Amino acid sequence: MYNPDIRNKFTMSEKQTGVLINKIYPESSAHGLLEPEDVILSVNSFDVGNDGTIESRAGSL
Repeated sequence: MYNPDIRNKFTMSEKQTGVLINKIYPESSAHGLLEPEDVILSVNSFDVGNDGTIESRAGSL
């Protein structure tokens, strides 16, 4: 979500970060839970970076 035009399309604020879902594979555990064009902003209360990274514990990526 580095691209400002894409961020604008999904009404993300400048402070929000996350990743855009493009495809869900049928055998994936996310099948039925996520859909293409969903934006994941956080996982278990940890913010998702625009590059897809999350801080899994305090002070580390």
